[in-house]
Amino acid sequence: MTMRHHLPNLITLLRFPLTAIFLYGFAWQSTVEWRLIATGCFYLSALTDLLDGVLARRMGAITRIGAFLDPLADKTQVLAGFFALILRRDMEWEGWKTVVVAAVLVIALRELVITIVRAYKAYHHRPIVTSFVAKAKTTTELITLIVAFAVLAAIDLFGWGHPFLIHLIGLGIIASAVLAVLSAVDYLK
Repeated sequence: MTMRHHLPNLITLLRFPLTAIFLYGFAWQSTVEWRLIATGCFYLSALTDLLDGVLARRMGAITRIGAFLDPLADKTQVLAGFFALILRRDMEWEGWKTVVVAAVLVIALRELVITIVRAYKAYHHRPIVTSFVAKAKTTTELITLIVAFAVLAAIDLFGWGHPFLIHLIGLGIIASAVLAVLSAVDYLK
């Protein structure tokens, strides 16, 4: 396999340091500049998710390691995004905090269980094919997070925000948790 065929996996691997920078800048730094850098890293990481899959298919470079790393990178990015939201001190959930935290914990538990099942199946040369519900879950999670970080960037930069938008983000997190449970049931059947 040529170096060119490793490119999709290298792009997938890039998501891990981007996610680490995002988490550091968003959850543990209090300056607007760091949060904006972190948000940019999150968006760049989401873009690499699209790019690695497209390249792997076009180049015929779909590998077992890539099939394992890509969902692992997705889970890492999404969980970092959700935990950053609930760790942000100035995030006003307007009475939703307990429900949002519970939803994030459900999502994290699902990801842990499915990652273990996926690794076990891959070890036994029976990889799990991603289901439609799981793809809908990932799409819902990423849309929720992209909107959340755009709203928070607007609040940081312009002081612009509306409680309705925070409720909308909370509903996106809850919808993600519902889809997480449905996809876990689907996989575990």
